[in-house]
Amino acid sequence: MFTFEDLRIIGDGYLPDDQYDRALAALNGLAGIFGKKWIEDEIVIQRFDDHVIIAAMGSDKLYGGVHDIQKMISVWEDIQELDNLPGFQDLLKKLNKKLDFDNVDLELSVIADLSRCGAEIQLEPMNGNGQSKADCQFRLARGLPWIYVEITRKMQATAEKLIDTRGEELAELVSKINPERRCVIALKENVNDEQYAKIVSWLKTCPAEGEFENLALFFSVPHGVNDTIRALEYAPPPRSVRQFGGAFGSNAFGIAYLHIPNLGAKDKLVQKIPQLPSNEIGILVIDLTRVANGVNDWTNQICFDETNSHCSAIIFIQDFLSSNGPIRRTTILQNPAPKIPLDQNLLEFLSKFKDMRTTY
Repeated sequence: MFTFEDLRIIGDGYLPDDQYDRALAALNGLAGIFGKKWIEDEIVIQRFDDHVIIAAMGSDKLYGGVHDIQKMISVWEDIQELDNLPGFQDLLKKLNKKLDFDNVDLELSVIADLSRCGAEIQLEPMNGNGQSKADCQFRLARGLPWIYVEITRKMQATAEKLIDTRGEELAELVSKINPERRCVIALKENVNDEQYAKIVSWLKTCPAEGEFENLALFFSVPHGVNDTIRALEYAPPPRSVRQFGGAFGSNAFGIAYLHIPNLGAKDKLVQKIPQLPSNEIGILVIDLTRVANGVNDWTNQICFDETNSHCSAIIFIQDFLSSNGPIRRTTILQNPAPKIPLDQNLLEFLSKFKDMRTTY
């Protein structure tokens, strides 16, 4: 059994006082279903065998912290919401393997919120396309049409990895130009490989502050001074930011502002739209939490046409951490010419669904 002292250690003392009871119920409830090891596999990020380290830390485990506890609270409360739903044991079997196995944590949260909004839910209904199934269907009241929902997540892709590698390289290079100041490189737009190589070569010459071929701007500010306004004036959002700090004892500090769009929207639609029935109301839910500026990039890429007219709307979700706990931002993109449009009652329902996780 977990105790209040366990929560204090796991959360490093940062768990808000009003969340202790919820946390204790969640961890012990989940332990009762899946076992304590399942929880520790989700919240422990490192284990130690060295007695010196254990003595210094006071524990043989390093925990992820308060946000992992809050994630467990959400999972437990979602399970409580759906516990009596026919077929829910199949979701529990997935959860038992791993929290994010086959995106089951995402399915759990979305379906639980549909239930909290008052919908009647059925899990994994046949969609009329052979043996294919949607993730769930819901309706607002008995006698009203079912709405079919397919739920998916975009994992980190090439674009995000390239943002990391290029951003870290640029931040390190610019930090070396003047270690006594905070050095900034802002890319005006997405650049190709040849242009990027030119920018790297330019930075290696330790250039004077200024613009390079209408592609990038190098400038510096005193340490402790905010550089964001000037960087975003030159390179407007969306931007990803990567930083580099020099070795111990060095003042060197570099920041890179850049953006590389993720172009995976079309492939995801081709993959998932067939899971929706051809002649019913269908909604596709896509988690873009791991895609930098995903909602803006993907909204611009989505093309509704006759091949996907049976998808009445796409719902983008993004999860964030706040000081009080995890929150979710939801964006609803309606098909302008669907086979079956969303009526006013359904739009009001989705508006309520949209607000379910704006606070914790």
